[in-house]
Amino acid sequence: PTGGDRCREIVDCRGRDAAAANQLGGAGTETKKGYPDWRVSFAGIGNIHAVRAAHKALAALCVAGREAPHDEKSLFDSEHAAAPNDLEWGAKVEGTGWLSEIRGLLRCAWHVAAAVKRRRARVVIHCSHGWDRTSQVAALAQILLDARCRTQRGFARLVEKDFVAFGHPCAPRLAHGREKGKDASLDQQASPVLLQFLDAVWQLVALRPAAFEFGTGFLVAVADQIYAGRFATFLHETAATREAAARHGAPSLWPWLDAHADATASPVYDDASDDELDRLDAPPTSDDAVLPPLSTLLRRVGLWRDYWLRYSPAPSLDVEKGAADDCVYA
Repeated sequence: PTGGDRCREIVDCRGRDAAAANQLGGAGTETKKGYPDWRVSFAGIGNIHAVRAAHKALAALCVAGREAPHDEKSLFDSEHAAAPNDLEWGAKVEGTGWLSEIRGLLRCAWHVAAAVKRRRARVVIHCSHGWDRTSQVAALAQILLDARCRTQRGFARLVEKDFVAFGHPCAPRLAHGREKGKDASLDQQASPVLLQFLDAVWQLVALRPAAFEFGTGFLVAVADQIYAGRFATFLHETAATREAAARHGAPSLWPWLDAHADATASPVYDDASDDELDRLDAPPTSDDAVLPPLSTLLRRVGLWRDYWLRYSPAPSLDVEKGAADDCVYA
């Protein structure tokens, strides 16, 4: 369909029940009566509180020591006996809820991308505030649809547009400049929304590595620096405060990453269309999209080992071979 015949869809990142509860509190949601020509979908993505709880549980699991084997008279000696949290590792990781949150995010982004590519739909995305789940889903959908967003510079532009310029509340979400526990209301606003987004991007990189100019090292570097407070990019919530910080010497993250691009680039990237990707003003084509079957995408979701297991007290990475794309940066 083309022109006025195109289907139109509103994707509400909240669950239907959450949207109804928000409506009781004075917030709004769309109805078929108000938008008779639009399809309204509810994605059911977890809010910042669910994401914070899952992150806390996974972080604690990944830095926990190995439990002692239950049976000291095991066939194996105690040095090599499998600890309970090793034998049940997959279940314990799933039990944190983090991977379920990632799957929900990717499912919604895939739905948006498929609607745009396959049905030529016009899609409006929103959640309760519009600067957390909305930014995540919109950015992930563009990564699925547009090869330029899968380059290092294109990814930087995407994050600047859909998070930084869009008003993602970096300071409260990342808890910059304050001590945890001193203000309960501010603690409730902290949530690793950006880290969750980067984890979801890594899932796509792991699934289709040749489609991305960057690898896991690039994403680990971004994840580290959003919390480091070294760059102004994620320290503030408005362009004015970021520009003021830059005038006082706080640099942007992206030039620093550009300087280390060789160390964080993917060795398997298919750059046959680099000349086309340089034309940032050109619209993406249907050939640009990376849309694996949804079941493949969701079933392949796994732990981002290079990020989560770096500091595990138990050996968790193949140190002899190294990670598939270890982070090497100054």
